[in-house]
Amino acid sequence: FVPPETQEANIARAQAILAEAFTTEVVTLVPPGNLLQPVTAEIARRHGVRYLSYGAPTSRSGVLPVVGNECGVVFHDRDVVLGGLPWLRARLDEVRGREVRFVRELGERLVSGTP
Repeated sequence: FVPPETQEANIARAQAILAEAFTTEVVTLVPPGNLLQPVTAEIARRHGVRYLSYGAPTSRSGVLPVVGNECGVVFHDRDVVLGGLPWLRARLDEVRGREVRFVRELGERLVSGTP
């Protein structure tokens, strides 16, 4: 459990750092460990997050829409570190020729009802 005040400070700081690093607003939150306290979505929304992406089912209900793992091929930096380049190449080979989309795009489609 992380107190709401700590979450507020952490999310605000992270949003500022990421926006500066990528020179664009960051609108997706991937909760660490796929764990999300109920208050976290509201705090994230207040700081510009528009979509959540984690192991929950895809949904348009709730404080923020959720782009669930079933919407694509999901992996994290830890997976690449543990599996190395051969693991990453194998994952990419599995989806060769498929359309690549960012979670932001999937969230926009989810909200608009576009398939």
